[in-house]
Amino acid sequence: MLFDYWTVSVVPDPMGITSIGAGVVVVDPRSNEVRSRFRSRQFLRGFDKTGALKAALKDFTRQVEDFEEDGAVLDLGGNLTLPGYLSMVTDHWMNEVRVGGPAHMDAESVDAAAELLFTTLIGGTQATPRQKTVKQLRKYVRAQYEQFPSLRDASIFGVPAIIKDRELDLNLSVVSDSQVFELNQVFNFQARDTTNILNDVDRWTLKVDKLRAEGGVLDFDGVHICVPPTVKVTAPVYLPESTKQQDAFDKFKAFCKQADIAVIPSQSIGEHARELDGQLAA
Repeated sequence: MLFDYWTVSVVPDPMGITSIGAGVVVVDPRSNEVRSRFRSRQFLRGFDKTGALKAALKDFTRQVEDFEEDGAVLDLGGNLTLPGYLSMVTDHWMNEVRVGGPAHMDAESVDAAAELLFTTLIGGTQATPRQKTVKQLRKYVRAQYEQFPSLRDASIFGVPAIIKDRELDLNLSVVSDSQVFELNQVFNFQARDTTNILNDVDRWTLKVDKLRAEGGVLDFDGVHICVPPTVKVTAPVYLPESTKQQDAFDKFKAFCKQADIAVIPSQSIGEHARELDGQLAA
């Protein structure tokens, strides 16, 4: 798969021609997922303007990380997408931080592309990336769903399904013409505390089991919609990175198989949204 990428450099002397590789930013043009890899700012020690260089690079990485959390299609305090922001920096920012690109490369995934580019083009000690969160995944799913007109209009965010006297927490529901097409909840299997993940999984899947047996309802904006036991239930996830996280994920997949829940890796959310939008538009 082809990915777009930009290189990031710092310039010790804005009037000079010397630049030092600081990081890479990668965008998946299909899903709008963003990945960045930057060097630890310790490499800037020893330069005359160490403080200014660190501050400029820190500000830039924060801007990119905000896009990484929200997705490249979302605005950042204005009308810029991430490619638009990087283009602006490429063309106009002539101080301590400079951006080159875009260029393109082939890799198995956006994460693999970011790692390979950092190792090949930048090198050095990599800064610890920001830990992914459930909030980040919710925002990303919403961004993907809202790209498609029919799906955007049918998506209801943050409203739980009611199963008798219990609430089934949901990231979103997809409802059109009083028909429920999907119930959706997200899980982060890259979280450090796998015990909390499994506790959340246990509570949630038990309620899905009850939904499968009895059905439920959605109440929002004065509308009362029945949820059939056969409704499609999906679980977008950040896939695990460690052995312990993988163990928790394997247990989750077993629960999902029993309850007929479709597990969707984060990199496949865009394609899933496209297919769902097609069903709604048919």
